[in-house]
Amino acid sequence: MKNKLRVIIVTLIISLVFPFTSFASDSSNGEKFVGLSNNVINLDGKSTMKVYDLMLFPTNQGNQLVFKADIFNASDTELSFIYYWLRVNTTQGTKHSVTMVDDGQGSVVSPRSTRTYIFTSTVDDDVELQDIKLQVIRWNFSVSGYEQLLGTVSVGESYNPTVSWESGKTVTIEKAPVQFFGNRYQSAKLGDYYEVKINLNVWNHGKFSVQIPSYKYFLQTEDGLIYPVTQSSKEVLVLPNSDEQISLQSKVPESVDLTKLRLIAVETIGSYEVPHFVMHLPSESSSVEEVHDQFNYDTTDGKYSVTITNLQRLPNNETDLISIELEVANKENEQPLPNIDLVASIELDNIVLEPKEVEGIRLDNTLNIKPGNQVTFIFNANIPYNFDFSQLRFHLSQKLEDESTVSVATFSNDISKFEIQSTGIIRTNTIGKKSTIYVLDYQVFNGSETDTLYTDIIMTNAEPRFALLEQLVAYYKINGDTYFPAEIPDNKVLTMPSGKALIPAYTEIPKGMEISSIELVLGTQLLDTDTYKQAYLMVLPENSVTVKDTFTELQIANYTISMEEVKLYVNGGSASLHFDYELSRDIFQHELAEHKFRITLVSGDRKYKHDLVLGKDLEVGKNSFEMPVVGSNFFTDVQASGYYIEIYDAFGNGEKLLAKSEKNYSWYSNETF
Repeated sequence: MKNKLRVIIVTLIISLVFPFTSFASDSSNGEKFVGLSNNVINLDGKSTMKVYDLMLFPTNQGNQLVFKADIFNASDTELSFIYYWLRVNTTQGTKHSVTMVDDGQGSVVSPRSTRTYIFTSTVDDDVELQDIKLQVIRWNFSVSGYEQLLGTVSVGESYNPTVSWESGKTVTIEKAPVQFFGNRYQSAKLGDYYEVKINLNVWNHGKFSVQIPSYKYFLQTEDGLIYPVTQSSKEVLVLPNSDEQISLQSKVPESVDLTKLRLIAVETIGSYEVPHFVMHLPSESSSVEEVHDQFNYDTTDGKYSVTITNLQRLPNNETDLISIELEVANKENEQPLPNIDLVASIELDNIVLEPKEVEGIRLDNTLNIKPGNQVTFIFNANIPYNFDFSQLRFHLSQKLEDESTVSVATFSNDISKFEIQSTGIIRTNTIGKKSTIYVLDYQVFNGSETDTLYTDIIMTNAEPRFALLEQLVAYYKINGDTYFPAEIPDNKVLTMPSGKALIPAYTEIPKGMEISSIELVLGTQLLDTDTYKQAYLMVLPENSVTVKDTFTELQIANYTISMEEVKLYVNGGSASLHFDYELSRDIFQHELAEHKFRITLVSGDRKYKHDLVLGKDLEVGKNSFEMPVVGSNFFTDVQASGYYIEIYDAFGNGEKLLAKSEKNYSWYSNETF
């Protein structure tokens, strides 16, 4: 019966045992035992257990105690550790079981050798290291209760597992001693938060290359609050007798005291969070380096050259748009660079704009960035149109696959860097969407209550393949500081190489509004968002107000018409206008403007209008046309007052007078004009 009981007990103990593979005897300046009382426990014969590196790490289940123990087997036979176990007692009066990590290592120590084990136990939140006593127990069926207490390890007030920034901590990884110590600690104020950047040096003192495990890093405040830390690269390989850097980043509220932070490195082992080291950060941090226009961003994939190429403040209906354009280039690598995702926060005079994380929109349709090439990103955010500022800070970060971010750089510029350049022709360079854009003309169409400002724009596909043109977005800038949004039809049309589209941009303004200067702010839509990008100021040509007294060479959209032998025929109560014409057309693959050719017969104070669609009602070429004149009072009016003819270009709710006959004609006149 005793033998059966012993088998059950031993099996139970084995199920609680787990060793940790990447730890051996770790050190920090040789002080790992300082502050521990009775930490060397005698086992069988001259075999011993040395307990050290006790650390507490807060979790949702309570404080997790983690410590190491070196088991030295002094005998000539194997030492089985399954006959031993540990228990945690606290000064609060609680008792807690202890578990070893990873049973794959086994529980047998070879003769004349030492093995290192990691133990863990969960204690209450209010338990501190100095409250803990570790009991080492051996099964002994010759004593009452079968438990023989071999020794108790106590934690003194002088014990402190936290290592210094300068010396760091040496951890055994894959049998190699690897030293972690501080390199650079920076902070920057970002709205209601601090952005913290930490660079650690990792030195491999071993004989073979070491892959650093995927540790989790945390910042811990003086009162125990925990903030997550992001590592820029998950893969860090350190060659023998050399070092590498680990770049870390975190964000903490402005209420946190940056002079009393600690960095904790943790590895997840099964269901346990096992801390490797706790490191004091320096009491003073340097400011995060700020640049103006250009920064080289080093990653494990290579070096990305990041350049701010354009800063713009653009009208956007009831708001203004802060638009930041940057170029990410592959200038210093012989191999292609993978595409990266970028996000940013935009700060104007210390005010962080919403959203606090602005997604960078990559314009170019490429699978990677080849040597010598670049891709373009746009970051847009809205501000009140009447908000004035003097300083911009643009905090750029890379977004990783796990949705975490790593800081790239902070760009700082003043308001003088914001501009909308004037040009006569726009050349868009978005890969897969290249085009040229220019203004053909500018006209004003008069309506009964409003006037319509109108511009024809020609957009040409500059790609060697068929491509969908980018949607144009425009604002009329009047008298220096007044903006009217332009209506532009959907011009995202599939266009052949070198194919052209004729695109109208127009807006209505109050009738009679005085205009001393006018320009067109013209850009392209940012994907399918309600914002736009890469805008320019287009100087508009003069609006021609010349009215011809002949009906020749009249320009309406992309058509030119000349009329002759124009004569009115009246027969009883009906009338018609007959004319010969010649119509030509400038050819575009897409013609998006909808103009009408309006013929108006004016008699007395009445106007009799008739609209024709060029290219449809009047075909291209030379031909004749007979147009009915509709109006119940027309014959009476013509008999009394005669008539004359006006020719208009009609668009929307407005019209523009192109020509009018030079004199009044009677209804019975045989004259033509």
